Amino acid sequence: MIKKKRFDCVAMKIEIQSAIYNETKKMSPQELLEYYHEAIEKGPFAEKMKRIQVRQEKRKKAV
Repeated sequence: MIKKKRFDCVAMKIEIQSAIYNETKKMSPQELLEYYHEAIEKGPFAEKMKRIQVRQEKRKKAV
């Protein structure tokens, strides 16, 4: 007996990519960079990215 899926990861990925494409399809390269930088700064992994950047800066200063 095959269980019914409750969550379809591939469908979710396609839906998210489609939404991003529709938001960005008319943007210039510069606007795209700004869009992605803002997404990184405000996204769910923003705090992790900031910690990584701080670590990288410390390593650069140590060398």
